[in-house]
Amino acid sequence: MSLLIREIPGTASNQKANEFVPMKWHERKQPRRKYVTDKGTEVDLALPRGTILSDGMIIYANDQTIIAVKAESEPVLVIRPIDHLQTCIAAHNLGNWHRSMQVTADGELIAEEDGPLRERLQKINIPFTSETRVFQPTLAVSAHD
Repeated sequence: MSLLIREIPGTASNQKANEFVPMKWHERKQPRRKYVTDKGTEVDLALPRGTILSDGMIIYANDQTIIAVKAESEPVLVIRPIDHLQTCIAAHNLGNWHRSMQVTADGELIAEEDGPLRERLQKINIPFTSETRVFQPTLAVSAHD
C-alpha cells in the first residue's frame, strides 16, 4: 500500500522522524512523484506545484510514523571567488544560465555540477573545486531550471 501525500502536515517542533525519503536537489523540487522511504514505505507525493522540499521537512505524520525528507549529497561545483568582482562575475554567469545557487556564510557559491559552467569558470580564472555535498540553493530559479 502506498501513502498519498497531498499537503505538508502542520507539525510540532518536537516531532522526530522515524522514516526518511532520500532525495537529491532535482527531486526535492518535484512535488509530484513516487518515492520509497528508507524503511520501504511507498510514498506518492501529490503536493501543490511550486512546492520545494528541504532537508528535515516532515511530509507525513501519524501516531506511529513520521516521514521526513533526507537531502542526499550530490556532485557540485564549489566556487571560491577571491574578491567581490569575481563573486559578481560568477553570480552573473549562474543567473544568466538560469542555474540555482547556494551561497554559504564563507562566501562560497555552490552550483550543481555542470560541464559548460566548469569550462566557463576555468576560462575566466575563477577558482572552484568539484565536491560532493548536500545542495540546498539559497537562490533557486524555477522558470528554466
